[in-house]
Amino acid sequence: KTKTAARGEGISFNGIYTVDARTGELLWHYGTQGEAMPTPAHAAGKIFFVTGDGYAIALEAASGKLLWKTELKGMANMSSPAIVDGKLYVAMSSPGSVFCVDAATGKKLWQGAIRGAEDTGIGDVSPAVSDHIVVMDAVADAKQENGKSTMDTRIVAYNAETGKILWQANMGRGPKPPAFKGGVPMIHAGVVYVGSPVNNVLQAYDLQTGQLKWTWKIPHAGAAGSARGAPTYYRDTLYVSTGEYVYALNPQVGKLIQAHHVEGRFGVVNPVIVGGSAYLSHSWDWLHATPLKQFHVVN
Repeated sequence: KTKTAARGEGISFNGIYTVDARTGELLWHYGTQGEAMPTPAHAAGKIFFVTGDGYAIALEAASGKLLWKTELKGMANMSSPAIVDGKLYVAMSSPGSVFCVDAATGKKLWQGAIRGAEDTGIGDVSPAVSDHIVVMDAVADAKQENGKSTMDTRIVAYNAETGKILWQANMGRGPKPPAFKGGVPMIHAGVVYVGSPVNNVLQAYDLQTGQLKWTWKIPHAGAAGSARGAPTYYRDTLYVSTGEYVYALNPQVGKLIQAHHVEGRFGVVNPVIVGGSAYLSHSWDWLHATPLKQFHVVN
């Protein structure tokens, strides 16, 4: 409370807080030196999270008891860990890397990179994991072209067991996006859906081969870049929240079904769909509930 807030070290009130879901009563707090900004993961009665001073930490969910703490080095930005088959996958910035950690012991199993990635941008993307493949992306290859700074978005697929790169692809060049943020990938039924705020496109790739299936150019792109949040797949429709709109797409061909104008600005968020409505928050501090019938799709 006596120090200046920062993403790295030096904030005494940082950490994980657990409250009773019915009453809001504080159950326990685990303090950390670095900021615990990314959303934690919960699996097998444990909570997993990363911190701004470069640590991956596992706690007992019921008590907050420390189970293990591993220094990965780097800095946690907005990459939330994924827990799959007893392993934790997460990305860190400064230096920018992708990590695989044993969820039971905290042992670092492998560390990967994305060629040419912006150092801070790689830590803003949460990995997607499916069928023993880890998918990550980052804005990369910054250049000065005609007096302007441009970048690409590079997507990389790793073998989840070894960290070996299976395939990689470039999504296209465009102006440098604010804060170097890329798009968060989502995997469904063997297809990777991912957006790029650099050139404001959403693309679909075959998970196993990396073959590009389709590209959709996002209309009404905002100044901060579009397609940063992961799409949501629900009943044969892809829902994308970006800019001032929520879009419904045909996931097979990337064709627009309907656009719904919300106003405000959506950041790195994706629709949460429950009971026939899509729930979202945005940077104007609003919460929205949008009925799916607004998009003329069967729900």
